[in-house]
Amino acid sequence: MRAVVIALGLMLFTHGVSLGQEETYTTKRGYVACADKANTVKALGLSNDYNARGADAFVADRANHCSFLKNGVKVSLVSAADNLVEIRPDGATETVWTVRAALARK
Repeated sequence: MRAVVIALGLMLFTHGVSLGQEETYTTKRGYVACADKANTVKALGLSNDYNARGADAFVADRANHCSFLKNGVKVSLVSAADNLVEIRPDGATETVWTVRAALARK
């Protein structure tokens, strides 16, 4: 049994697999990201209703804690729920919610 555990450990080490390591991505420009999931859903609902002015106004209101993503920001995936993902920019402690389509593999 001990040999199996050691062999598995060596295999994970040599293949570069790290248990508990977050997946890393880069962001795509123009997608909405908000500090909480509820506001993300609300902003996405406005943009899906072809209400561009409403979505822009919602994001512009600082009380909603939303912004548009910049292109190429390195982020880590924290959690996922349906089509929404919670991400953390590299070097930051805060997270934001956005859609899965806003991320590209590094």
